[in-house]
Amino acid sequence: VLGARRGVTGREQVRSDMRSMHQLARTALKIEGVKRLREVSRGGTAAALHLLAGELGVCARLRDKSLPVQARTKEILLEEGVNPLFATAAGVMIAAASPGAAQTLLTQWHRVDGGRGAVEIGDVQLVPRGEVQLILRDGTGQPLNLPRHNLPERLG
Repeated sequence: VLGARRGVTGREQVRSDMRSMHQLARTALKIEGVKRLREVSRGGTAAALHLLAGELGVCARLRDKSLPVQARTKEILLEEGVNPLFATAAGVMIAAASPGAAQTLLTQWHRVDGGRGAVEIGDVQLVPRGEVQLILRDGTGQPLNLPRHNLPERLG
């Protein structure tokens, strides 16, 4: 949508992330050790991680620069003042899985349409519970808080 507003066309057009996720979910639910699945919709990756951290009672840790975002998409988002961590990405899913299940899940998702670009973006720790941290390149963590305006009202 932002690309269309900016008149992005032709070769520079951004590939949509819109897709059905039922195959990804069905695949994940067959793997022992997959704890939760979340769609990255309202509030983006940051909001999905906050929901997972709260539901599981853990600290979700997102590695800085690990989020797979197309270069042109990132450019447009930043031009519009939208941090990619907070951007809606319908058709994208996050899973919380035990360490042993995580690699199995990635391997299986890579075989499913819509899952070929799946990557590990972080890990979890027991404390501080319910928090999301952005892990910087030097290994330090900083809280990743949601802006109050980040979660739009539901329609209908």
